[in-house]
Amino acid sequence: WGNTLLAHGQLKVSIADELDMMEPQPDDDPSWDPWTESQELYVEADELLVQAGRLFRRLLELSPQEERALVNWGGALCL
Repeated sequence: WGNTLLAHGQLKVSIADELDMMEPQPDDDPSWDPWTESQELYVEADELLVQAGRLFRRLLELSPQEERALVNWGGALCL
């Protein structure tokens, strides 16, 4: 479950990064703002990554030998 949250959070960060680089096009809907959309995605990604980090930390508390959980926890913290 933690890996799914981590992957989903990473995907949202990537999409938000792409939206940040977008320039408005003349045929775009004037009510659509890529910057606002990207900020919402960053907030959602942050929530997912925090949840993933908590799951990985909990797994390490239960089983300190879980090296993969430590790597994944680090990955969640870095994003």
